[in-house]
Amino acid sequence: MKTHGFVERYTHSAQDFVKGVQPVLERQLSISVHPIEELKLSELARKLDQNGIDAFYYDTQGHIRGLASRMNYSQRVSKEPSFTFRYALYDRKTKSWDTNREFQRKLLAANAPQEFILFPKLHVESFCTRRGEGVIGWSFAAETKDIVNYIQTYIGDTSRVRIFTPSIGERRQVVSVPIEVFAKEHRVIEVAAVPPTLSM
Repeated sequence: MKTHGFVERYTHSAQDFVKGVQPVLERQLSISVHPIEELKLSELARKLDQNGIDAFYYDTQGHIRGLASRMNYSQRVSKEPSFTFRYALYDRKTKSWDTNREFQRKLLAANAPQEFILFPKLHVESFCTRRGEGVIGWSFAAETKDIVNYIQTYIGDTSRVRIFTPSIGERRQVVSVPIEVFAKEHRVIEVAAVPPTLSM
């Protein structure tokens, strides 16, 4: 849900979240979700964006909780829903992988919440069939802390956690957890339709 550093308008991924994911998530969890685009160019919105928070809501105690949304458009991910994070970015200057990326920051924040207040409590992963129209093929949510700790625990087990380099876009590594496997140990919220091949 990002543009050049910050959001000044709704991107396709933001539109798809608002149209296809947000209404269902709100009904299922009895919450009101507020995309950070609603905050315009405020300093709070900038801080949330920098910490991977695409929306926020209030829990039953009235506390603000962050929500991270990742929208997938590749048909390759359509049949195997997974929770994903950017794991490493290739540094052309040093000709090496920089692992101080999204996952490492989330892992640090998940295990030291008193020092990292701006941490997305929920991670929502969705597959969208057409950009900007809110046509969601599948969408699942889980506690971000559960996912990053699961990755740390099983990082060497390729049946549970995979690291791969996508063939398109920036040169990066992505860490991926198949939701069907993850759901055997942790609560997963089914937001949108489940592909026929996935039985949870």
